[in-house]
Amino acid sequence: MPDITVTPELASIIKRERSNVTPRLSAKDLSKDIGKSETYISTLERGNIKNIEQETFVKIFEKIKNGSDDEFSDYLNNILNESLATIKYSKEELEKQKWMKQISLVIRKIPIHPSIVAFIKTSLDELEKTDIDLTNKINENTYFDDKDKYEDNTLYVLDSGWAYKFNISTDIVSKIITRKTKSTNYITMLGIIYNIFLLKGEDDKTASKHAKEFLQKNEFYNLDEIIEARQKQKETNNTNTNSDTSFVVPKYELEFDDSLKNISKYIAKLRDLNIDLAYSVIRTVEDNLTQYNKDHFIDQFYTIPFGKLLNDCSKEQKQEFLNRLFDLIKEIKEKASINNSKDTD
Repeated sequence: MPDITVTPELASIIKRERSNVTPRLSAKDLSKDIGKSETYISTLERGNIKNIEQETFVKIFEKIKNGSDDEFSDYLNNILNESLATIKYSKEELEKQKWMKQISLVIRKIPIHPSIVAFIKTSLDELEKTDIDLTNKINENTYFDDKDKYEDNTLYVLDSGWAYKFNISTDIVSKIITRKTKSTNYITMLGIIYNIFLLKGEDDKTASKHAKEFLQKNEFYNLDEIIEARQKQKETNNTNTNSDTSFVVPKYELEFDDSLKNISKYIAKLRDLNIDLAYSVIRTVEDNLTQYNKDHFIDQFYTIPFGKLLNDCSKEQKQEFLNRLFDLIKEIKEKASINNSKDTD
């Protein structure tokens, strides 16, 4: 597999994520978990390892996260977004951060707009092709002259760009069409749309151009496009002029930003009214997410819309819910204590 260049930023992120995980994960233990020498991770975090294999890169974060595929994808997406928010990358600097290409193109999951699904369905009907026919076309990798030297489903970041040889399973396109899969990575969707245009008779260059334009139009953006869209939006806001960009920051990105702003506004308002309560809320959330988030249980817990579910309940009923919840927690902890005692006997 190809190597990923370890930049100082990437080394710092690995150290930070390993150090913050609960329960604590030592550099020695992580090294063993990924099949490396005892000092591999500590050497990596000091910046003394300049390149790591793509497989090792993914294993490191998988061991740190230790969750489901969807949780792992969201986890790396958050790391990527945080890096972009705190570090101002130029286009030249982004080329050096090749690890971001791996997250951006392969690991980062993007919501599939219904218009994309409709296009795939309509195109297959017009071409009188099945999802299996499309899958077979994708796996032919017709754009490769020397595909035998590349491994399947592996991203290669080259000086001239990047390369990827597909060998996707037969049910991927079917699950997207039936909406069983509602998000996927950029590289897979690009391969699907690109090969549809090939099936329609377009040449390689034209099919590639039309596929990228189609994904932009339907808000299916890779990292470079997100950065460009955000930059142009910022320039537009600063100059109060209309942007001439052909694509904008996708709706789901803007909604996420708005939600963060709304949370911040609420906490600020609560602070003005009751500083002790506001401090308690923000510290509890911080501790829950960063100190007591073993197996990322809290991430899942926070997705439960308690406010909406209990909205029609009276104050007394809500208090009863809390009392029962605390009783349940007490019961579970007592059972855990008994089981732990038996294990030590």
